[in-house]
Amino acid sequence: MTAVVPKMTKAGNRAQRLLNGAILVVAVLFALVLATTMILTQRNNSELENILEESVKAELLASCFGAREVVLDHLELFNNINSEADVDRYRAEYDATIARLELLRTRIGAEYIYVLKLIDGKYYFIFDTDTEAMAGHDDSDPKTEGLITEYTGIEDVHLEAFAGVPNAGVMNVQDEWGSYNTGAVPLLDPDTREVIGVVSTDITDIYIAQFRQTSTTSSRLLMVVMGAAMVVLLAVLIALNRRNSRMQADLYRLANHDAITGLPNRHYLFTYLAEKREALEKTPSPFAVFFVDLDNFKRVNDSAGHDAGDELLRSISEFLSTTQQGYAACALNPENPGTCLLDALTARIGGDEFLQITPGISSAAEAEAVATSMLTGFKAQNSLKPFIRDYEVGLSIGIALFPEQSADCNELMKLSDIAMYHAKYNGKNNYALYTPEMGDSVEGQSLSIR
Repeated sequence: MTAVVPKMTKAGNRAQRLLNGAILVVAVLFALVLATTMILTQRNNSELENILEESVKAELLASCFGAREVVLDHLELFNNINSEADVDRYRAEYDATIARLELLRTRIGAEYIYVLKLIDGKYYFIFDTDTEAMAGHDDSDPKTEGLITEYTGIEDVHLEAFAGVPNAGVMNVQDEWGSYNTGAVPLLDPDTREVIGVVSTDITDIYIAQFRQTSTTSSRLLMVVMGAAMVVLLAVLIALNRRNSRMQADLYRLANHDAITGLPNRHYLFTYLAEKREALEKTPSPFAVFFVDLDNFKRVNDSAGHDAGDELLRSISEFLSTTQQGYAACALNPENPGTCLLDALTARIGGDEFLQITPGISSAAEAEAVATSMLTGFKAQNSLKPFIRDYEVGLSIGIALFPEQSADCNELMKLSDIAMYHAKYNGKNNYALYTPEMGDSVEGQSLSIR
């Protein structure tokens, strides 16, 4: 007997077509949502990775700058070390230098800090905190390394620093010992300004590598969840977007604010001024720049330790940022809102250097009154009195006015820096208002703002 296959009715055909159409629509919507989601996720991850790389670079360069200060304190030793025999000749100072670098390495959480020198066309480690490689040197065993060893695997980041690039990083270096992010800065001869060596720092590459791994895992999980159900997908997308927003906010804060004081950093300051540049050019609104430098800050670090130095930085930051709002003429003039294009801003731009932008100040007399008030208030702060008493900590303040002395913000900061050096040169714990007679430097002092 032959089986009879019933034909589908018109209504059934229509229902099937509708079902097929619905499936097609769902499939198309799924594909569009998936493609859109993946594009947005990749873009967000790329932005986050860029911010993270900037944060890691800032950490690397800060470590390199700190190590360079140590080497500059022992520059004569660095110049005299060219062989193992030189190390033995200057053993006490050499060990002390290594100890300072090791202390710095431990404090900042770096993996290695080392200093390279070009000798007879070859690159050599002059100082190195890698104690395992330095210990147990045996000339008869080619597998052991000595204190002064050739660096045969010189990386691009070091070559850039030897070529004079001021900020060579961040660079990922992978070798038999692991994966590292490496930064390097040139070591310049104070007299000739020629590159005589390179200071480099390695930190274990856990941040960027883990971030990339997490991003890849999240993307794969996202595709699985979307294949299971659109509802779950939406929930996951919301969770990921919230997580990414928090991460982006945290990374933005790390990249734009100082870790010790919480104040805006140099990167934030220059970005902020660049955003305001066009408005200031169209409608100049007067303000004053105060370049503040701590007197005898190094004495606190050397005598009481870096913890005390950090405490001092936090105290002076709180003092400056709290009093800054009261100095701004716009804040004192609520009946005339909108007259100032800039906000009152305090930023930490260097080790013991701060910069304040105070809007509403249009004359030298007003700026000097603010500086005088700042010096008086500084001496009256209970949290600062022990540092003033025990270490003679003070403030040297340089002042420049916009637009009277310059209409360019970068130039204005340079002028305030020059004025600060004059205040420091003329006795410290004082202020100086920039004048053209000051020139471009003070007794050969290099400027902090370029």
